[in-house]
Amino acid sequence: VGTPDFMSPEAVKGTAALEEAEKQKTDGVVGADHTLDLYAFGAVAFQLHTGMTPYWSPSPYLSFLKIKRGNLMRPWGIADDDAWDLISSMMRLDPHSRFGADCFELKSNLKRTMVKKEGGYDVIRNHAY
Repeated sequence: VGTPDFMSPEAVKGTAALEEAEKQKTDGVVGADHTLDLYAFGAVAFQLHTGMTPYWSPSPYLSFLKIKRGNLMRPWGIADDDAWDLISSMMRLDPHSRFGADCFELKSNLKRTMVKKEGGYDVIRNHAY
């Protein structure tokens, strides 16, 4: 399952890689893609800057509700505009609009192969932050 504070909205909703899952029903293969890790990376960067998780709550259930709503607010701890741009763009609700989501492509074969597009995650490494 994972640590609730770092789970992506699609993981909380149980719709992780739903499009790919629909395509692969005949193969019996269901799973998530790399966009979950991008979201978690944004959440970790948020915590490193502020000392708290993005949607902290006393119970996992309340954290899940906050994550599903996706109302990420910029706290005082993130003063750098480039840092906030990176974090907020990696924590978008739509997994395919997250920063770095288009760096890899999931091939619909039995082994669910991830194919690196030209440059891969260099787009993240070259971000202004």
